[in-house]
Amino acid sequence: MEMARCGLPSKIDATYCYALGYATGALLESGKTGLISLVVNLAAPVEEWTVCGTVLTSLMDVESRYGKFKPVNRKAMV
Repeated sequence: MEMARCGLPSKIDATYCYALGYATGALLESGKTGLISLVVNLAAPVEEWTVCGTVLTSLMDVESRYGKFKPVNRKAMV
């Protein structure tokens, strides 16, 4: 059996993922579905982070594909 090697996540990665999970749980608990979890204000200390949710399609564009309008991922230079 082969095993992959990698480093442990950094503290910021672990904290960020925990916050995303917390936001997701809070959204589900309040009956909100069809949303994607967000953590904003990441440049600030953790105590000032804000967790929220947004509709996935708000992050997308609508383009004409084969004569029909379809939601697609927004293009961005990286």
